[in-house]
Amino acid sequence: RHTLNGMTGIARVNRVKVAKNYLSHANGLAIILSLTIAYGQNIKKLMSRIRRDIQQEVEYTTGMSVEILKITVRSISQPED
Repeated sequence: RHTLNGMTGIARVNRVKVAKNYLSHANGLAIILSLTIAYGQNIKKLMSRIRRDIQQEVEYTTGMSVEILKITVRSISQPED
């Protein structure tokens, strides 16, 4: 949540789930996100930026690798008038 709060293009972080990846023998994490994005965003560029930033921040902070990162766009926020 901390990494995503200041990011432009994200209206709301709906859900964050972090768990150890039990499908692997390594010391890796599985992260599942559900987001509401702002209207008018390029979704492909935004998702790649989110993926890169989350992976860098978590790996730097915890020393654990991010093996699974699933991002779901739950909705798109209404444009501001």
